[in-house]
Amino acid sequence: MCSIVISCQLEIPIRDMRLMDSALGSETLAQLLVRDNAMVFSMEHVRLIIMNDKVRTAVRPYGVNSREYIEDTEDLVNIQLDFSRNKLIRFDILITTGTFALAFFNIMTGMLGENLVLPDTITQDLWGFFLVNGGTMVFCITTFLTLVALFRWHKVL
Repeated sequence: MCSIVISCQLEIPIRDMRLMDSALGSETLAQLLVRDNAMVFSMEHVRLIIMNDKVRTAVRPYGVNSREYIEDTEDLVNIQLDFSRNKLIRFDILITTGTFALAFFNIMTGMLGENLVLPDTITQDLWGFFLVNGGTMVFCITTFLTLVALFRWHKVL
């Protein structure tokens, strides 16, 4: 490693720093300390410090500051809110479609509930009543399923 890079990483001026290799003994270290009155670093300590700094930099998400992180978090929350809102809109469309389809059944029950003169086929026996109500219900279910299929084909749902 270059001493300039190490000096920048450790934020120590080059004139105050002496690098020693592990091949140097403790006597040489003492002579360096006494002679130059400088800081002495082992290369292994320097490597550990620099690697620690690189690990801390890598742990931060892409080197963003807190403001960018907050903005990214706000964007994520807005995306989740939009997704939830879209789900609610789709559910609202389904409920509205079901209400529209059941309106025909409500019309039929309203007609049968009034004191109107009805055809003899409905009033003669109970099966005519079930046939009219069942046919209306089948029509309502068919209308609902057709509208749902149409909405899915247009990618509304």
